[in-house]
Amino acid sequence: MKKRGWILLLAAVLLLAVGCGGSEKILSTEGVPQEVLQSAQYKAALAEETPVGRLGTPEEVAKLLVFLAGEDAGYITGQVFGVNGGLVI
Repeated sequence: MKKRGWILLLAAVLLLAVGCGGSEKILSTEGVPQEVLQSAQYKAALAEETPVGRLGTPEEVAKLLVFLAGEDAGYITGQVFGVNGGLVI
């Protein structure tokens, strides 16, 4: 791929972001130990606070990413998509 093609690809990647929150796979929260984040009690409390009443799945995030990588999303630029069940608006 020529240099210009790589620059355009990088620009496309940088202009889209997916903000995941309230997921079953909680990766980090500053200052909270992993054993707490992965505990059933913490996950239940987070699910209760989430407007849809449950935690999301990695598959739900992946479906958005697959869509954004496809031709149907060709006109979407500069957006941050919150995949968080309404936890953060």
